[in-house]
Amino acid sequence: MCFFGVGANRRQANLEKQNKELGLRVVDLGAQSYHSPQSTTNVRQDSRIEELTSQLNNRSGGGAARVAAGHESSRRHRMEEYEAHIQTLRQQMVAMQTEESNLTQAKRKVELDACDCKQKALK
Repeated sequence: MCFFGVGANRRQANLEKQNKELGLRVVDLGAQSYHSPQSTTNVRQDSRIEELTSQLNNRSGGGAARVAAGHESSRRHRMEEYEAHIQTLRQQMVAMQTEESNLTQAKRKVELDACDCKQKALK
């Protein structure tokens, strides 16, 4: 009976370890996708655009040509505004990432300087 208990404990420990590793992998993949949002954003954006276009085409199938043209123009205008907003957000994100990198470098330099000062003070 104890033999099965030990084996079950080992299997449970292995499963827990695999679970943790997979959790870390998910976090890593999430971080990677956060740092390269352009490709995933473009794919999601393209699929959403196609979905909305097909919905609009289904709804306006029996409508007049002028009304459809007006909707198309309005839709294009909204898409252009949306794309401009996305571009602004991307630029802000890049600026923030650059600033974060610069701050991290400055912090490391200060920490190294502090260690050097401590070493000099001890000598």
